Amino acid sequence: MSTDSAHGRALLLADDHGRLAVDDHGRLAADDLERLAAGAGAAVRVEITGRAGVGRSSIVAALGPVEGAELVESAARDRPGFPDPALTGEIVVLVVLDPPRDVDTTAATEAADRLLPVLVKTDTLADPDSALDRVTAAVQAPCLPVSTVGAGAGIPRLRQVLEDRVRAVKAARATELLARLRTRADHAETGAFDDFLTTDAGVRLVAQATGLADPPGDARSRAEYWRSRMNTGDAPDALRAALALHRHAAREWTRRA
Repeated sequence: MSTDSAHGRALLLADDHGRLAVDDHGRLAADDLERLAAGAGAAVRVEITGRAGVGRSSIVAALGPVEGAELVESAARDRPGFPDPALTGEIVVLVVLDPPRDVDTTAATEAADRLLPVLVKTDTLADPDSALDRVTAAVQAPCLPVSTVGAGAGIPRLRQVLEDRVRAVKAARATELLARLRTRADHAETGAFDDFLTTDAGVRLVAQATGLADPPGDARSRAEYWRSRMNTGDAPDALRAALALHRHAAREWTRRA
């Protein structure tokens, strides 16, 4: 997707994950900045992959909605006569059965730092701890155990790890975008950037960049919680994060009042 005009407005480009990035030429208008912020806050694509019969669909069903994420089940890997699907998710959940196979290690290598491996059906194994060690060594990443899926043990932990990873991805997007916008502002557009930071979209983007989870509760209780965190002796970075999250919760509270 792109927008370009005779007035030299910035070109907005979608990368491989559908996120928006800003070109290095042209000026940024308010709607450009809001669109970029919306792109940084878009749902994170979580891809569930693995060979046929490992239980990809069961994992998706057991997880249910994951906040801030879009769960996508890929086609099965290692199907005779078919190429393995490219792994395009920002987070790749690799579903593995013991013993691991070459197709699992190949997928783990392709996913690299996007990888989140899961050993399923651990309740059917004679020695689940040894199996977990075996899979962890094969894919070269810590592996989460999940028992026979349904209300299976391990699903709550997997959901929590996914939510943490999703926040980390969104924080990295926001941090990168803010850094690029600050660089542009330092050269020519300080006023536009400073104005943007006072908008709802700007306040939300700065809060997103902290990567921290809000406590449960409504906007008022969250604003009060983060205000209390501002009055501690924490390090400066932690205090700045608390301030950003307080401003975001307070802005939401004001809007709903």
